[in-house]
Amino acid sequence: MAATVPLLELEGVEVVYDGSVLALKGVSLVVPEGGVVALLGANGAGKSTTLKAVSRVLAAEGGSVRRGRIRFRGEAIDTRTTAELVRRGIVHVLEGRRLFRQLDVEENLRMGAYSRSDRAGIRSDLEEVYALFPRLRERRKQKTGYLSGGEQQMAAIGRGLMGRPALMLLDEPTMGLAPAIASEVFAVVRRLNTERGVAFLLSEQNLGLALRVAGHAYVLESGSVSFAGEPAALAGAGRAEAAYFGA
Repeated sequence: MAATVPLLELEGVEVVYDGSVLALKGVSLVVPEGGVVALLGANGAGKSTTLKAVSRVLAAEGGSVRRGRIRFRGEAIDTRTTAELVRRGIVHVLEGRRLFRQLDVEENLRMGAYSRSDRAGIRSDLEEVYALFPRLRERRKQKTGYLSGGEQQMAAIGRGLMGRPALMLLDEPTMGLAPAIASEVFAVVRRLNTERGVAFLLSEQNLGLALRVAGHAYVLESGSVSFAGEPAALAGAGRAEAAYFGA
């Protein structure tokens, strides 16, 4: 039987900033079709850089992939543009939400479908987002700059879903959120994964939530993978706490 091709595969990826600052040192990881993979580590460990290497937004910050390969469904995507990757099904929800604060909720959501021309499909997907996040329907004509942090994160994820992703890259989705709202966000991640088959590669500081939803986890320390395995093995080894707190 032929081996299953991973949805996403990073092999020995090195990333440099400004031509000399080494941020990732040979990172390798796999996200299977329909899988949820957690990327853990302290601030500055390279989690956000890893996601940006996949989505091809490094150049805007002076970064580039110097070595290694990144493949999506077996195809090398190292030279693809971010727009091309979105059309192929990779959507990146950046840290800090990055919404258009001067636009209302619905306008922001529709921006996620900018590359699509199927109006009926866009309307249908918009209704699905509102079903997932009823508070966004209530605030659909409100400027996103006036939303709470939790509502802004819901809008950012909803905007990503409008691109119909096969893989969603989530960077610190619960940062700054109250525990109840953080749990609500992860409940939606689990629902999207189980009901729609959306795969996730997520960077997260909340260990408990991340390890409850993920099927596999990687720990980054100083730009390198120090542990890879199932969440139970990670928790048992105490490696997550060591990565965050230097234990």
